[in-house]
Amino acid sequence: MRNAPVTREALFERVQAAWDHARDGRPMPRRQDIDAVKLGTFLPYVGLMDVIPGESLDLRYRLVGGQTTQSFGFDLTGHIHSEVTGEQNSHFLAACRRCIETRLPQTLEIAQGRNKKDLPFQVTARIWPLSEDGTTVTGFLGGAVFRQLPPAAPNPPPS
Repeated sequence: MRNAPVTREALFERVQAAWDHARDGRPMPRRQDIDAVKLGTFLPYVGLMDVIPGESLDLRYRLVGGQTTQSFGFDLTGHIHSEVTGEQNSHFLAACRRCIETRLPQTLEIAQGRNKKDLPFQVTARIWPLSEDGTTVTGFLGGAVFRQLPPAAPNPPPS
């Protein structure tokens, strides 16, 4: 018998609880305060990203869960966002900027994404800020639920 699919509500609730526990009364936890055991069976849907300091926002994917890797069609672990995606402005980076500015979790939805194999997907994700000094956002804890879409039918040749 297969496990029921993970819902975004259940994922976000579990990651929020782990983030809150790791904060221990602080505004934001440090990356090393995140306890993978608290994430349990949701770990394949979770990732850690580091903010790369600089003029424009960029990220290094420190750890990417197996479900995200499978859905994205590529293991992002160790890679830099702009080098993999070529994106400087996207819904994802806009959510990261909001998270940095507000120091609060941010949710984003991508209705028509394409993975590295050019297959269509939808994703709902949430990112939680991490901070080494309790003030500056230095990374993110993220959770994402992907939904693979059927490939679009090829356009018929013109008559």
